[in-house]
Amino acid sequence: MRFWSSFILSVILACALAAGGCRQHIKTKSGVREYISNRSNRLVGEKEFPDGTIVKLHYLPSALLGIDNKSSDRYYFLLSFSREGRELLSQLDGDSYSEMVTTLSFKMLSLIYVIPDRGKAISIDDCLFQQTFGMTGANELLVVFNPSSLRNVSRFQMKIKEFGLMLGDMNFEFDQRDINELNDILDNNLIISDQ
Repeated sequence: MRFWSSFILSVILACALAAGGCRQHIKTKSGVREYISNRSNRLVGEKEFPDGTIVKLHYLPSALLGIDNKSSDRYYFLLSFSREGRELLSQLDGDSYSEMVTTLSFKMLSLIYVIPDRGKAISIDDCLFQQTFGMTGANELLVVFNPSSLRNVSRFQMKIKEFGLMLGDMNFEFDQRDINELNDILDNNLIISDQ
C-alpha cells in the first residue's frame, strides 16, 4: 500500500513538474518579441503580394507598451507594411505618399474591424500611425480595441478594408487561446529588462 501511495504521489508530482516545465519563462521585452514572431505561436498574420509588398498584423501584449498586462482592458495589434525590407510609403510617389499618410493618420478607424467567429463586426477603439520618414523597415499602425465582446468566442478575424494601396481587403485570423497563453505567461513572469 505504501509503495502505491508513493508511486501515485511521484506520478502526480512528475506530471505537475512537466506541466509547469512546458510553460515558457520570458524575462525581457526582446524575449516577448521573439515569442510573438515565432510562427508556431500563431500571433502573427502575414500577407505577401506579387509586387513584393508584405503586410503583417501581430498581437502586441500591453506589457510591451509599458502597461500592466493584468490591468489592461484593451487588445493591441501592430499592422506593418513593407516592400524589400523598407517602409512601403517611402517608395510611393509624392501624391500617393501624401494621400496614404492622411489615410493612415485619420481614416483607418472606419476601415478596420474585428469579427468574432460567431458574431457581427466590432469597431476598433483607436489606431495610431507614427510617421518615421523611411527610417525603419516598415510603416506601422497601432490598432486598439476592447476584447470584452470576444469573451465567449474562440477565434476572431481582423478585417482591413482596401485603403488605397490596391491590395484589396485583408483578413487575419487569431485564436483567443494563443493570445491567452502569452498573457498567462506574462502574468506569471516579471519583465526585468527592456532588452
